[in-house]
Amino acid sequence: MKLAKRILSVLTAAVTAGVLASALPLNASAELPSETAEFMDAMGAGWNLGNTLDAHESWVSGLNTETCWGNPKTTAAMIREVHKAGFETIRIPVTWYGHVDNDYKIDGAWLARVKEVVDYAYEDGMHVILNIHHDVLEGRSDKGYYPDSAHKDISLKYLNTVWSQIAEEFKDYDEKLIFETLNEPRLVGDSLEWSSSRWVNDSRLTDSCKVINEFNQAIVDLIRASGGNNATRYIMAPGYAASADSALADVYKLPTDPVSSNVGKIVVSTHAYTPYELCLTAGKSDFDSSAKQSLDGLFNDLNNKFISKGIPVIMGETGITYKNNQTDCDNWAAYYYGYSEKYDIPCVVWDNGVRDGGGGECHAHLNRNDLTWYDPTFVSAIMNAVTVEKQPEPTVLYGDVDNSGAVDMQDLALLQQYLAKWDVSISEPAADVDCNGELNMLDLALLQQFLAHWDVKLGK
Repeated sequence: MKLAKRILSVLTAAVTAGVLASALPLNASAELPSETAEFMDAMGAGWNLGNTLDAHESWVSGLNTETCWGNPKTTAAMIREVHKAGFETIRIPVTWYGHVDNDYKIDGAWLARVKEVVDYAYEDGMHVILNIHHDVLEGRSDKGYYPDSAHKDISLKYLNTVWSQIAEEFKDYDEKLIFETLNEPRLVGDSLEWSSSRWVNDSRLTDSCKVINEFNQAIVDLIRASGGNNATRYIMAPGYAASADSALADVYKLPTDPVSSNVGKIVVSTHAYTPYELCLTAGKSDFDSSAKQSLDGLFNDLNNKFISKGIPVIMGETGITYKNNQTDCDNWAAYYYGYSEKYDIPCVVWDNGVRDGGGGECHAHLNRNDLTWYDPTFVSAIMNAVTVEKQPEPTVLYGDVDNSGAVDMQDLALLQQYLAKWDVSISEPAADVDCNGELNMLDLALLQQFLAHWDVKLGK
């Protein structure tokens, strides 16, 4: 997500007819299919790995793009800290267009790095959202996509080719891995870029919305036909710019699931930094009654159109910009995530690593360098609002690098091959025998000592 032009969120509150009372009633998501409601509840609160694998610049390429927007390289320890704080879901935005060749084949090293980061969270028991992020490009040339009729066919070729590779790579992951078709598809560079057909009547905007519907349907069809667990996994599909207003517009069409036995597996994907002045600008800093009314209107409308009709919603991005107003941020979080709990709408807070407190989009929460939280009271406000029926923590047999159920010399050999950059697959949590979040020669030495019956301990 780049700096503000985000005028969409405020419109919901400004025009919505009728608002809820300030007090939040008890959970009201009984309209969702029971399996879907349980899944959404298990997703709990979410956190975005923002400005990281989605980062892109013309002057950097390959694996170096991960840090080009100022955030450090992602580690297993970082993701473990997010989970430890209570977040059950992580959204991993990924930009692909800078990592494909002229035939749209994804660079193997980039795909492996994405998989490595996904595995950090997936193997730690978290739900993971994976998407195509900043690939919507102004004046699309040879790569990426642009959502209008003039670019529809070439864009579909790009999207289908890239998604076919993602789907193949992750088809054996269970339902805790969620696919999100697109991120904020819109007419980049156009005067209508941040508009919504809910409020603006324009033929170009309507055309774009209809093309996005076609993109979503094509991607859903491709994922479902790709085999493995992709036939039944949850898939998120946004409207224009992924705004709640655009999802609420009449032109938005949720994709049809080609697998008729699936119920509630196609999810409305929305973003709402609401209210706009508080959440995305350097202006308003207090969470007052008008801000509450904005959220009342937003969630009331989402419930009326989707939740009450059995259609799940995931708020893939939300957040409030920090302006040295921590108490207001905390109160916003408690109120916003109260609605998340009420309607079983998982909400995923944006974290871009920016914490200066002076302008718009100061959305840092985790200090990724020392693994502490800038705002632990904010995190507590979220966790106090959202209740999740906890599943037992996955049991890790430290040293069982090959997941065979035993620790033996084969594990030692496999870890040695992995550290030598051989193309082998291992269980990274089990291989991190000193639990420091990194895999290196110290882990190899400790495992060797253990197998030689030294008095050492593997794991925590």
